[in-house]
Amino acid sequence: MLDVNVDSLDFNTIQITDETKQVETFNLKKELAVNEHNLLVEMLAQPTKYVYWSSVLEKLKYFQEALELELEFLVATLDKQARDEMKQLAEKPTKDSVEAFIKRHPDYQAKRQECLNYDYVIGRVQRIVKAFEQRKDMLQSYGKQVLENQLYGKGAGTTPIQTPQQPPQHPYWGGYQQPQ
Repeated sequence: MLDVNVDSLDFNTIQITDETKQVETFNLKKELAVNEHNLLVEMLAQPTKYVYWSSVLEKLKYFQEALELELEFLVATLDKQARDEMKQLAEKPTKDSVEAFIKRHPDYQAKRQECLNYDYVIGRVQRIVKAFEQRKDMLQSYGKQVLENQLYGKGAGTTPIQTPQQPPQHPYWGGYQQPQ
C-alpha cells in the first residue's frame, strides 16, 4: 500500500498576499460556480476573473524567475568558495565534490526550497487558470442551451416558437393585402 501524505486537500479556498502585504481570500467553489439564475452576471464577470488569475500566474512566474537567478548567482558564489576551500586543504576540486559542497550549504538549501515552493504554488494557480478556461467554454455552452430552452421551451423543439406573422405579400404590387 502506498501511503501519501499531503499538507491539505482544501482546494476551495486560496489566500493571496500582494506586494503591499494585503491579503485576499478567495473561495474557488464560489468563484467558479454558475447556475441559470446568475448566468448573465457570470458571463460578464468571466473575462475579469480570467485576467485576474492569469495576471497572478504571470506575476508568480516573474518572482520564480527572479528567485532562480538569485539561486544561480548563489551557486556561482558557492562554487568559487568550494574550490578555494578545497585548494586550502590540498584537495583537487572535482565537479562532483564542488557540487556536493554547494548542495550541502544551508543558503543553497533554503533558496532551493523557495524555488520548490514557487513550483508548487504556480502549479496550483495554473490549474485555477485552466479551470477558468474550462468555465468559459462551459458558460458558452450553457448559455446557448439556456437560450434554446427559452426560445423553444423545455425539451427543445416540442413547443413551437410564437413569432408575429407578416401579412402575405401580393405578387404584383410588392405590398401586402389587407385581410378581408
